[in-house]
Amino acid sequence: MLWGMARVLMAQTLGSALVPACFLVSQGAQRLLHAVPSSATAWYLNLAVFAPLQEVRAVPSLLAAFLDRAAATEFVLVLLLMAAVQLVRFRLGVAFLAHLAFGASLLVAQAWMMDHHGAIAPGLLLTHEASGTALVALLLATTGLACALGHATFVLAIVSREDGAPQASAERGSAPADPSVLSPRHALTRVEGALPTCP
Repeated sequence: MLWGMARVLMAQTLGSALVPACFLVSQGAQRLLHAVPSSATAWYLNLAVFAPLQEVRAVPSLLAAFLDRAAATEFVLVLLLMAAVQLVRFRLGVAFLAHLAFGASLLVAQAWMMDHHGAIAPGLLLTHEASGTALVALLLATTGLACALGHATFVLAIVSREDGAPQASAERGSAPADPSVLSPRHALTRVEGALPTCP
């Protein structure tokens, strides 16, 4: 059970860590474009692959406010926090970070489907770059799976605890007594048997 829980926590952490990792790589792609403006790869990464992460900055939200002030250091600290919470096996903390990552993914998807007037138009996915849409789908799938794993482990823990409680009590009731620990009556019988009998 310990190894199973450790693997589940690792899967949740990896799914959640994809969001700050993508923002961190996006900042690296921006710096690469500034350093090498003639690079076709840098232009492709910024205008196609990581375009949804740029669009989310224009949507008024807590995530956009964080991104306005965030640098590479903040994203590295978030990744270190996720790793620390996973190492100490703090299940509630891992689940909380997974839900935050899923919420951030939803905001990215919302920004990617918005038009210039701020209205959500899902049909824009057909005109956007396929690589950007694939990145949004990947973020939603991984963070959604991390949240689902968190809920599933909590439910399974409750169910297994309820199923195991009556069985454990029945096993305790039918278990034989430890012969090294005798009740007072048994101890008295043993002492009486050891006394010498009168002629």
